[in-house]
Parts: sequence; structure tokens; C-alpha cells
Amino acid sequence: MQSDDLTSFRVDATAGDLVIEGVEGLMEIQVSAKIHGDNIEVSDYRLELSKQGTQGILVVDIDQGYFSNNRIDILVKVPAQLSLEVFDSSGDIDIESMKGGLTVEDSSGDLDIRDIVGNVEVEDRSGDLSITMVDGQGSLNDRSGDLEVSQVNGNVVVDDRSGDIEIRDIKGTVTVNDSSGDIFITNAEGFDLQEDGSG
Repeated sequence: MQSDDLTSFRVDATAGDLVIEGVEGLMEIQVSAKIHGDNIEVSDYRLELSKQGTQGILVVDIDQGYFSNNRIDILVKVPAQLSLEVFDSSGDIDIESMKGGLTVEDSSGDLDIRDIVGNVEVEDRSGDLSITMVDGQGSLNDRSGDLEVSQVNGNVVVDDRSGDIEIRDIKGTVTVNDSSGDIFITNAEGFDLQEDGSG
């Protein structure tokens, strides 16, 4: 898909790993997919790339059924300057080199975010979360799993339910509301612990 008139890109995905790479100078959205499962037919999955106004939209869906391991692993290369929204149900996510900020809602699986220009907003329900090299603010709601954040040029706000927190090298104030788990803060300009349940 040509991206000349796009300002943002959205991904709605169900089961499978997702890799998104921002590429400077790229003028199109490139998607490659690998489908895993037994006896999968065309009617069992949906892989659709479309445009709505100035937003590109990728929908990835596969029929899992009971006791099914069906999944679609996706690699997406997009123009780095687009703002990014990701809504993912299951599987690991890897996002790098985006220059328009990003929003992620992830239900299950590990999440790795690095080299981002712009604000980063994450709601992560299950799985470990790693964020590094962000030139912007960070707002992180992490319900379960360990959280590691480093090299952020801005304030970081964390609402964490369960799991250890390690935050370092922050050029801003770190604000933490934590219910359970250990907290390690190193080399931050400020630190505000609003609540610490246990750990």
C-alpha cells in the first residue's frame, strides 16, 4: 500500500507474533505473513490492509477454535514518521524505529519497544514489557509481568499491578503506582512513589 497521504497506521491482530519496523524514507506499507496451523483454509483467516482517510489499517485474524494452535506471524515495514496504534490479543510484539509516537494495547505476550520518537502509551495485561530509547513521554499500565524501562528523554508514569519494575537513565520524573513486586530506579531526574503494595 502506498503511504503518500497517510499520517497514521493501525494494527488489529489476534493470535501470532507481530514485528513492526519503522523505515526512514519508505513510501509504502509492506506486510509479510506466515500462517501456522493444521488444515487451514482461506475462509479460516483474514489478512486485510486498507485505508480509511489518512490512516492505514491492517487487520489480522484467524479462527482458533478449541485446542487450536493456529496463528499468523506478521512482519510489517512502515514509513517511520507515521504514528502507530496496535491492538493485539495474543503473541509477542516487537516494535522499533517509529518516529510518530505509538499506542499499544496488548492482552497477552511479551512486548519489546525500542528507538521511538514521540510519546509512548502502553496497556499491557500479561507478559513482560521492555521499553528503551524513547524521545518522549511514557505512560505505562502493566497488569502482569516484569517491566524494564531505560533511556527515556521525558517523564515516565507507571501503573503496575504485578511484577518487578526496573527503570534507569530517565531524563524526567518517574511516577510509580505499584501493587506488587520489587522496584529499582536508577539515574532518574525525579522519583514519585504514589503507592507501593508489596515487594
